[in-house]
Amino acid sequence: MKEEKLYSGLDKKIFSKLWRYGKPYGGKILIIFILILAISGIQILLPLITKNVVDNYIERSYLRLILNDRTVEVTDKYKAYRVRTDNIIFIPSNLLNKDEYLELQ
Repeated sequence: MKEEKLYSGLDKKIFSKLWRYGKPYGGKILIIFILILAISGIQILLPLITKNVVDNYIERSYLRLILNDRTVEVTDKYKAYRVRTDNIIFIPSNLLNKDEYLELQ
């Protein structure tokens, strides 16, 4: 208990002594503190802005194909890129050449 009071008193004394040297730069210190808060706020907002852009503004370029023998045959060479559910195959449209794309239409 006494140690806490001793240290809190020392902290105030040290801070007041340091402030004598920093007082002429008080305006700059305040501006730097405000900039630190602003930069921290921006860093928090960047992932939210990125999420919004990815979810709402970047077009999805996946073809949605109904699962049948022909779609499986054409998309077999793209197994690493396709997503297959019970009755649908999703595949990036930029992988298919024009003939394959027209064949699947």
